Amino acid sequence: MATKNSKLAVFAWLPTRGFSPAGLLTLTESVGANQQNRELTSGFAYGLGYLARAESIEVDPSVWAWQTARQSEAGRFFR
Repeated sequence: MATKNSKLAVFAWLPTRGFSPAGLLTLTESVGANQQNRELTSGFAYGLGYLARAESIEVDPSVWAWQTARQSEAGRFFR
């Protein structure tokens, strides 16, 4: 099974700053012999600089909530 990793910058629109880098999305795609054997997973890390801004917002509160990320081993933050 072949594995492909992609890292994507995620930006949020903040009224006082415009688009601001919010975090890093990592996509991992595992491809088998055919499309039915394809597996796609993702992880997200908020930037610490973004979190330090008073006007920062959660990018997707239902999936990437700050509180959930802090309590979960999978939740990550980066500088």
